[in-house]
Amino acid sequence: MSFDYDNARAIATRVINKYGGAGQLIVAGNSSGYDRFGNSTPATPDSFLDAILTPPALYLSSEIDNSTIIKGDSWTYIQCDTEPEIGMQVTLNSNDFVVIDVTEVSSIDAINIYYKLQLRK
Repeated sequence: MSFDYDNARAIATRVINKYGGAGQLIVAGNSSGYDRFGNSTPATPDSFLDAILTPPALYLSSEIDNSTIIKGDSWTYIQCDTEPEIGMQVTLNSNDFVVIDVTEVSSIDAINIYYKLQLRK
């Protein structure tokens, strides 16, 4: 008997929905300008990723290594269909964060269960 990853995703979705809330991760666009060769570059608009996120939780002192995880970093679980990107910005509980790391928990058949994001102010 194999593990039921579809059921695991359903459970993760229920838990994240219960304790989390709707939010958006944002990739900031940029204004038009010039590249290093003097060619004009077009403006790119902001892009948004709608998701359900749990409230941010601080890492434990024992998890802080002052290299990958520094004091003040937080983590959150997120449920969405598109993989979040490092560098995305999100506001949770009136605090602005940047995504530092993305960990996907998925099955060998690529069924996404949830993502865990490392956040930094």
